[in-house]
Amino acid sequence: MSWVEVEGLGRLAVKAVELGPGRLCFKLTCRRPVPRLRLEASWSSPRLAVVDVHAEGLDERECEYGVLDASIKGEEALVAAVLYDGSEAGLKALKAALKLVEAELASRGVKKVEVLYVGAGPSARHVGRGR
Repeated sequence: MSWVEVEGLGRLAVKAVELGPGRLCFKLTCRRPVPRLRLEASWSSPRLAVVDVHAEGLDERECEYGVLDASIKGEEALVAAVLYDGSEAGLKALKAALKLVEAELASRGVKKVEVLYVGAGPSARHVGRGR
C-alpha cells in the first residue's frame, strides 16, 4: 500500500491487488467522516409509514474513492480509471495515483501506458498517454 497527499482531499491510500496474469487493480481509499444514523419507523395508518432519521454524530470510516484497473500485454498497459468524484480534487487524486501506478507498472517491465478515465458522466476521456 502506498499513500498520496491530495490538496482538498487529504491523504489517500493506493492499494494494489493482483487479479491474475497481466491484471492489476489499484483501489483508492481515504478516511472520511460518515454520519452515524438512527432510524425509527412506525405506521401512521394501515397504508402509510413514517420514518424518522436522526443523525447522532460522525464516525470516520475508510471509503473507496475510485479504482484503476491495469491490463498488461508485454511492454504495454491499458489502465482504466473510475473515480466517484469528477471534481478538480478528484482529477488531482487520479493524477497523483497514476504516478504510483505507472511506477508499479514500470517495475514490471511496462514501457508504454495508455490511460482511459471514466468519470461520473457517460463520457470517457483520455487523461494520460505514454511515459
